[in-house]
Amino acid sequence: MLSVSKNVDDNTLQGCADHLVDRWTQINGMKINTNKTKELIICFSKKVSIEDIPHLSIHGDNIDRVTTFKLLGVVISVDLTWDSHVTYILQKVAK
Repeated sequence: MLSVSKNVDDNTLQGCADHLVDRWTQINGMKINTNKTKELIICFSKKVSIEDIPHLSIHGDNIDRVTTFKLLGVVISVDLTWDSHVTYILQKVAK
């Protein structure tokens, strides 16, 4: 899911998450594992603190907010730099 907004109180992403859980998962016969679901916020504004943005929740469980995660072997970070990915690759090579 993706949401782009300048308003910290915008609940569009929570609405998308609710729709995903209520409709899409039922239609496709799947369940969301909240332990494996992560939230990554990318915000370049100096005026907004990430702590001010409300956490996503599914079935009343808050989704873990992370600063990096691995997607298809690429490490993505909140600042969108390659530093975390390069560190991850160097650690693999060092083994």
